[in-house]
Amino acid sequence: TASITGIMVDAGILSNVEGIKIGLVGYNIGTISSDTTPIVGRVGVSTKFTVKNENDLTVGVGANYVPASSKISGSIGAEYCYEDLIVIRGSYGAGTDLESLNIGAGIKGELEGIQGSVDYNFSLLGDVGQAHRISLGIKFGQDNKSGKKSKVRSTKSGLLNTNTQQKKQNTLKYYFKR
Repeated sequence: TASITGIMVDAGILSNVEGIKIGLVGYNIGTISSDTTPIVGRVGVSTKFTVKNENDLTVGVGANYVPASSKISGSIGAEYCYEDLIVIRGSYGAGTDLESLNIGAGIKGELEGIQGSVDYNFSLLGDVGQAHRISLGIKFGQDNKSGKKSKVRSTKSGLLNTNTQQKKQNTLKYYFKR
């Protein structure tokens, strides 16, 4: 009977320097049995811009490095969030055996202190074909931006009133029930 043993970890750090986020990650650090899996290093930089509401456009670039094959690849992407509810995103990755173009959209909101999102992504994967992905995200507890539980968020034009917030929550509730 064959058995496989090993320990692997992924480790990373994210820093925010004057509104520019910089991330560095190492994947597949460790061994499985006597083989080693390819370690992958990734670095990314992103920043936010204001189009309609404060910080509603995020733009980022990233690079991957695989030491075992000395391959470097890169990607660039953008995400626009309309009224903190509807998200549209796209990216392009190049420099690997599999260049890819990704487009996606999602809806996000907060309901009774729980943040949720539903996302769809379509990827063109060169000669391999295409992929469709659907993801569901749930965050419990505190609001990431303020560190406090809140039902009203501030925007560039002031505070959202509770009726607007309630409409967003009802939209999210309806979306999850369908």
